[in-house]
Amino acid sequence: MKRHTISITISVLTLAIVLAPGSLFGQATRGVTGVGKASLPAGTSLSGVSLTGMLFGMGVYIPGDGTSAGSLQVSLPGTTLLGQARTIEVTGTAASGTINIDGTRTFSGTATEDLGDGTAPLTVPFTVIASATGITLSVGTTTLPAATLTSGVIQIQ
Repeated sequence: MKRHTISITISVLTLAIVLAPGSLFGQATRGVTGVGKASLPAGTSLSGVSLTGMLFGMGVYIPGDGTSAGSLQVSLPGTTLLGQARTIEVTGTAASGTINIDGTRTFSGTATEDLGDGTAPLTVPFTVIASATGITLSVGTTTLPAATLTSGVIQIQ
């Protein structure tokens, strides 16, 4: 778990450094950054794992031209049908993004999904819709219900 915390911290700090010069010169910087814990509705599952929550870190620059740059790290702890603890890890790189009229940010790209069962990680598309109060994650063909922020912060620029 410690290596995932380090990855999340490095991703967020790297994005903060990249975004700082734009704000220092008065340029409007658009995107989303965040790190925290979020709750998922009861009954949420992914790949046979009943999920108990979400830990995430993200830092994505969205200039408004359909592109984006940044990264996403999500840990999805849960249990299998046999009651074994399992954590699914999703690590993605953003390639496209939009600034939505309602103030949310949407970004997508390609991710590595490690199911935590010893099989080789999968390469899958992902999409995130982020607001100040939570995120909705789609991994491969599965869209999880909206996850509500319980600790941490999501900053929409």
